[in-house]
Amino acid sequence: MSLEEARKTGPFDVVFLPGGLRGAPNLANSALVGEVLKEQESGNRLVAAICFSPAYSLTKFEIYKGKNITCYPRDSIMNRIFESKTHTRVDKGVVEDGNVITAMGPAFTIGISLAVVRRLSGEEKANEVSKYMLLDKL
Repeated sequence: MSLEEARKTGPFDVVFLPGGLRGAPNLANSALVGEVLKEQESGNRLVAAICFSPAYSLTKFEIYKGKNITCYPRDSIMNRIFESKTHTRVDKGVVEDGNVITAMGPAFTIGISLAVVRRLSGEEKANEVSKYMLLDKL
């Protein structure tokens, strides 16, 4: 299903932007992605982004402007946030600020995923998912 087709099935509880060296810039270069993100924001709904995507898409489209976000800790990527002056970069693995949840990169996929589950379904469900993922055995 294309993004254009998927968009017709919204609104969405959450829009999640994956990262990646190629993927994040491609998302940021899509006007349609920008429209979907602005629809999420105008509906006061959740947006999650990981790795390079917070620095690319959230800043470019000024989604939840003024919020704290994190991103992959590479100077050239972090500088995108500083230069945009749209958000404040926080040096943490997972950052939640209002309806935006961001994570630094691959090591934090579980953390951001559980943050989304917690936000959408509550602490009890997040703990249940964590247990089924055997995180208590780490």
